[in-house]
Amino acid sequence: YFFKGSSIALDASLPGVEKKTLLAIPRLNPGLLHLELSGFSKIPDSAFASVVLKLSSLRTLVLRGSIKVGVDTMRAASKCCDLKKLNINYTSVSPVSLLPLLLACPNLEVLKLAGIQNWTDATFNHLNAGMGDTVQLPHLHTLKLRQTSLSDNSLSSFVSRCPSLERLDMSFTPVRRLANIILPTSLSYINKLSLTSTAVAIKDLISLLPHLIQLQNLSLGALGKGTSMTDGGLREMIPVLEPLQLSSISLVGNIRLGISSSAANSAILCFFRSVGRKCKASHSSKLGLTHLRASDLEGLIPLAADDVSLLENLILNNTGVDDSAAPFLASCPHLVTLGVAGTKITREGLFPILDSCAQLQNLDLTSCRGVSVTDRRRFFEVRIPSHPGQASHSVFSRGMGKGKGSLMYLFDWMLKVIFNSFITSTTWLSRWDTLGVD
Repeated sequence: YFFKGSSIALDASLPGVEKKTLLAIPRLNPGLLHLELSGFSKIPDSAFASVVLKLSSLRTLVLRGSIKVGVDTMRAASKCCDLKKLNINYTSVSPVSLLPLLLACPNLEVLKLAGIQNWTDATFNHLNAGMGDTVQLPHLHTLKLRQTSLSDNSLSSFVSRCPSLERLDMSFTPVRRLANIILPTSLSYINKLSLTSTAVAIKDLISLLPHLIQLQNLSLGALGKGTSMTDGGLREMIPVLEPLQLSSISLVGNIRLGISSSAANSAILCFFRSVGRKCKASHSSKLGLTHLRASDLEGLIPLAADDVSLLENLILNNTGVDDSAAPFLASCPHLVTLGVAGTKITREGLFPILDSCAQLQNLDLTSCRGVSVTDRRRFFEVRIPSHPGQASHSVFSRGMGKGKGSLMYLFDWMLKVIFNSFITSTTWLSRWDTLGVD
C-alpha cells in the first residue's frame, strides 16, 4: 500500500528498510515518477541500478548520502529520458560516469553534486571532453557543486553549458574569480548564489553583484577563507547590496567582522540599517558573527513610521547579544524565527520581544545561561484579539510551573478559548516549540 502513488521517499533511518525493500519498488509501482532513497550507505551500487533500470518514467531521482551509488546506477538512470531532477550529493558518482545521463536527459532542470570527493579538475576533464563543444544543458536552473574540488577553469566550463542557470552553489570549492564563471548570458537569471568559504575577492563581488538584477539569496559566509571579510570589506559592499531585492543574506563565519569598528561607527550596524532589515519576509538573515554587539542591532529600528523591518527569520546564535538588544529586536514585528542560542540574553530581555513580535513561533535558546532549562522548553505565547470595543490583551507564560495543576489550568483555559472563539473575530494559539536542550 505504501509503495503506491507517484512518489516514494525512503531513508536509512526507517526501521526495516533493507535491500530487498528497495528491490520490490519497481514490481509494486513500475510507473513511479519521483523516487528518493537517501542515506543507504551499505546497499551496493548494483542494487540501486537494478531498481532505477526498471523505472524508466522517473522525473525525480534523489540518492543523497547513498555513498555506494556509482557508475552502474548512472548508466541505469540514463534510460530515464524524462528525468528533470537528479540529486547525487555525497555519493561515489565520478564525472565521467555522469556523461551518459547528461547526454540522454536534455530536460534536466536540477543537478546536485555536493560532497563527491572524486570531482576534481583531473576527473572533470574526462566529462568535459566527452561532452564536446556543442552539448548544452538548456533547461538546467539549479546546479550544486558544493564541497567539490573543481577550480575556476572546470567550474567555468560546466556553468557555461547552463544558459538558464538560476541557482548556483559553489561553497567550499577552490573558486577565486567569478568573472570567469558567471557569464553575461546568466546574469539576468541568477537569483541564488552561494559562495560560503571560498577565496572570492571583495572587489570581484563589487563588480559582479550590480549585474545580478534577480538576486534574492546570497551566502557570503567565511568569505576569503583564511583572511575572512573585514569591516572595511563589508562597508565597500553595502552600497552594492542595498539596491538588490535580497530575501536572504548569510555572513556566518566571518570572524573578523566587528573587530575594528567602534560601537558608534560599526560596519555591522550600517549593514543592518541599509541591507539586513530590508530582507523580505519568510527568509533568513543568518549572521553568527562572533564580535557582533547588541548595539549593532540598532540598525533594525525604523527611521520612519512606514519603514518597519521585514525580517522574519534572524539568527544571532553565539554572538555578543544581551538584554540591551531587546528594544531593537522588538522593532521587528514580522519575526517568526529568532535564534539567540549561546548569547547573554535573559528572560527579562525576552519579554518585550515576545510581546512585540506577535508572529514569533520559533525561539532558539540553547545554552542561554540567563534562561533556565525549564523555561527554555516552555516559553510560549497566547494572543486573543479582543471583542469589539474592548482593549486587546495578551497572556504570556514565563514558564508554566511544575506539577499537574498548572497543566490542567492551561488545558481548561484552552477549552474556554475554543468554546468562546465564535465571539471573537480571530482566535489563535501559537504552536508549542521545543526550544533547545543543553
